[in-house]
Amino acid sequence: ALLMLSNSTTVESNADMKSNLHFNEFLKPLNERLANERTSFPGSETIDQQITRFMETSNITGVSVAIVKDERLVYTNAFGFANREEGIKTTPEHLFRVASVSKLITAVAIMALIDDGKLSLQSKVFGPNGIINDEKYYNATDPSMHDITVKDLLDHGGGWTQRYGDPMFNPILICELTGQQPPATLDTYLNFVSSRRLHFKPGTASSYSNMGYVFLGEVIKRISGMEYEDFVKSRVLLPLGLFDMHIGASYQKHKRENEV
Repeated sequence: ALLMLSNSTTVESNADMKSNLHFNEFLKPLNERLANERTSFPGSETIDQQITRFMETSNITGVSVAIVKDERLVYTNAFGFANREEGIKTTPEHLFRVASVSKLITAVAIMALIDDGKLSLQSKVFGPNGIINDEKYYNATDPSMHDITVKDLLDHGGGWTQRYGDPMFNPILICELTGQQPPATLDTYLNFVSSRRLHFKPGTASSYSNMGYVFLGEVIKRISGMEYEDFVKSRVLLPLGLFDMHIGASYQKHKRENEV
């Protein structure tokens, strides 16, 4: 509970200064309270050597590693550079892009809505009886699209494959195919899937789908009534004491101060 109050908690003016400093230190994000040397222990040198060798053979600039055992952080260390040009060494405080690990966070957020009784694994996602129930998507080229459930999207079983490439990595092409101007938006992708046939019947197969998880993000937004990032922070991250996780920006000017 204390961790969730880090931005609003104040310390009484007559409190002991030493206690204040300790309390304020506790309220910092965990990554700001860790240092490379703090989890050194007998045998950790072997881990360090393995990681260093891996970096050399793979030509990696910077790495951050954490090991959890029995739900406890037992090792954390960072190697190389967060910014090689400026000579800034990597520390546990630095932020890395997590890429598709974000799908796991999205899945946890979906399960939180299910735990709250606001959603079911069998809830339909598209169409008149779905969560994304915009009338302009009612007349899908493939009626099976209206059978897609939340569980199907979690399982990468919505019916799309990467047979013709990953739609999420071809936004300009998707805009051309839907007759829309870039940049591609959620509406662009909804128009795209509504105007094409599925590659397999929902729930009968599994094919890795970035696009399916984009639609789950919209499910979270519509069911919770909050923006995706706000819901994930308030319902998933903050209760676990995680403060320093953010949606990645696209431009260098938006890079966070502690981002590699």
